[in-house]
Amino acid sequence: MVVMMAPIENGHVSRAGEQASSLILLPLGITVQNESWGCVAGIDSEGRWLRPSPIPSDWVCNAEGPFRYKVWSRLTMTPHPTSDRPEDRLIIGNPVLENLVGPIVYHKLLAAIADPDVCTAFAGIRSVGLIRARVEDIYARRHTGGRTFLRVIFKDSANERFDWIIAELATAEALGHVRDTATLDHSRAELWLDQTAASEVFLAIGLTLPNRAFPGRFGGCHPLVVGVHRVANSNFEGSASEPN
Repeated sequence: MVVMMAPIENGHVSRAGEQASSLILLPLGITVQNESWGCVAGIDSEGRWLRPSPIPSDWVCNAEGPFRYKVWSRLTMTPHPTSDRPEDRLIIGNPVLENLVGPIVYHKLLAAIADPDVCTAFAGIRSVGLIRARVEDIYARRHTGGRTFLRVIFKDSANERFDWIIAELATAEALGHVRDTATLDHSRAELWLDQTAASEVFLAIGLTLPNRAFPGRFGGCHPLVVGVHRVANSNFEGSASEPN
């Protein structure tokens, strides 16, 4: 699978000549920002990362919505008029579900597009990627402004440890976590961690839009875990290295 990116000119994405196009997207990161809006990141049939917007929350929260893991969605998108992120696109019309991806194909696809580590995933001006990881813990923590987020501690294949907000909708639902609630059901968290430990784990990771007041390691962007994909070890035949 060939991963392609838009050309970059003077630090900005060049989309000259791009027009609206209909394509299929496989979501690998699904999050909710608030009651009105969500976010989706995924790949097209050529392995290119895309971040379509806007995403009404109903599209990701509703069981009948057009974005689900392991299912291709068809949507029409046009170049984003203002964003410098190479993955950003504007949606035209309503996406629709298409074909289900079988487990063997899905696992091979994850292995094919996975980046070696976090640094590679966010190389250049990329804002989204997929890595193998070993998850160590998950917990809820109150942040400034009184908001509470789920956080996950993990190591990538370079054995670097990270402690990031996990914004993925599916994880919050699995843990029964209510937004801005500091408590976490420990029995659910332990079950989630046990299931994760028994699997090969791929994390979809993404960067928020930049906050220039705090440049930091990722150019003022906050890193997030936006998707968790677990593959049963007994069913996966991968060859890349895993975190220790």
